[in-house]
Amino acid sequence: MHKELLQRIDIKNGEIIDKFPLKELLENSLYYPACGRDGDPVWYSHNEIQSFFYADYGVTQKQIEESLYGTGCYGENITFRSSDPVGFKGYKVLGEKKLTSKELDPTGKIKLTTKRGQMQFVTDANYVRDTLKDWVKKPFAKWYILERQSEFNDAHGPKRFSFVFICADGVTTYKTLYNLNRISPKYLTIVNSGDGFGFNWDNFQSEDGQLCKTVFDNTKIPEALLVKHDIWTNVFHPSEKTLFEELEKCMSNVESEDMWETYPLDVYLDKLRKEIENITN
Repeated sequence: MHKELLQRIDIKNGEIIDKFPLKELLENSLYYPACGRDGDPVWYSHNEIQSFFYADYGVTQKQIEESLYGTGCYGENITFRSSDPVGFKGYKVLGEKKLTSKELDPTGKIKLTTKRGQMQFVTDANYVRDTLKDWVKKPFAKWYILERQSEFNDAHGPKRFSFVFICADGVTTYKTLYNLNRISPKYLTIVNSGDGFGFNWDNFQSEDGQLCKTVFDNTKIPEALLVKHDIWTNVFHPSEKTLFEELEKCMSNVESEDMWETYPLDVYLDKLRKEIENITN
């Protein structure tokens, strides 16, 4: 969906020269709050998505770039599979660009790349002051464009994809990027919500949480959730609720029992659409 846009981006000596096309990249994107350095959703969505927005206030820029550029020695890395080497398998960083608060929020209401702005919508100020003060990292936002290496073909993934990492609160970031622009991500990913030992002030898996309320305060909502477990059951229609759960019902002929670990999303979607056509006809 972003193929032509990404091919036009001017990159020189590893730096993205062009202005950040915020609204264009937000359309049909995947948003992943409390993401850590989990790159699996990029693999799962395969060619279905080429624009990814990640948000986590517990990850530093150094950690992200150690993972992206393959210089880290950590157990948790941005990879297509846990067994792969550090980095996105089959991809290299073509260009990067630091993003300012103004580029992420032209209205100037939030200032995501400042400590004052990044947690503006947190409701429990005491928790932030007492518990999160040593956990929240220095705010930053950076845009990367990754290009597929020549030894891999279209079956592996898109030629290029956009990857934006924002060190900020997941709820605040969603409101800033999507609600203020009256856009929704195509897919919202919630894997490990980060509450408890993850030091998240909100429970992303709860229908009473601020993230869920924020999503439904917008004029548009995501097409589907990409989650491992059944969440938000009373606010999403069953067909929109947990995409993988619905796909599993029409994939009984697939040999693997572990869908989450085996097939990219576009393969699932193609089979799902055919199943729907057969039922309709």
